[in-house]
Amino acid sequence: MFKRKLLALVFTSLLLVLCTAEGHSSQSTVVLQPVADTYANSMYVRFNVTSIYGTLSAMFIGNAYDPVIKVYGHGRAFIRFDLSAIPPEAKIVSAYLMLYMYFAPNRSTILDAYTVTANWVEKSLNWTNQPPTTDRITCTASVPQTSNTWISWDITDDAKVWHSKSAPNYGTMIRIREEVEAENQAAGFYSKEFVISEYCPRLELTYSLDDPAFNAGAPILIAGAVFAGFVLLLIGVRKFKPVS
Repeated sequence: MFKRKLLALVFTSLLLVLCTAEGHSSQSTVVLQPVADTYANSMYVRFNVTSIYGTLSAMFIGNAYDPVIKVYGHGRAFIRFDLSAIPPEAKIVSAYLMLYMYFAPNRSTILDAYTVTANWVEKSLNWTNQPPTTDRITCTASVPQTSNTWISWDITDDAKVWHSKSAPNYGTMIRIREEVEAENQAAGFYSKEFVISEYCPRLELTYSLDDPAFNAGAPILIAGAVFAGFVLLLIGVRKFKPVS
């Protein structure tokens, strides 16, 4: 019984050392500003008017109605962040796209984010030339009827792909889930052009980096643990006296 307990103790100790020595990392969180943001509006397309909003300090997402010319339309936001400042060896832990909503819709709304799959230019994008996106929703945000609040979308999976360069980074498109003819279902968000930077769009990204100093000593730690385990095992075997 003593021998079995000793063997179990040695095995458990070695396992703990191996798990601990496997790797040690530290986490950092950065706040990135967008390199491009704008929105596309379908409201005036029927009049052959393709407005460009890349220089405005606001973006509108959702369904709206113009009572003057009696026409409905939809707004979609496009936004892109540059991840080149993240170290290549880093591991993305989380990435949240955050927009400050200063104007709320008249009812709770669901805004879905999609991955953009082609290039676009902030100061020339409009409804008719907007880039394609994936069919799959990247993430969803529930938007309340309360103004002056932050809304966030979890785009961690996309950030991992962009950082690893597995796919080009064309950014994110956000739209209301049901684009229908309705009024007062649009939310207004500040863009990167807004004069108060603390309300501008941001990407809160957390990543981890392996600690090279710790990991360099891991082989020594493992070797020492193995040696100590064998010594303990040898002592235990010598002290063990079977009962006749």
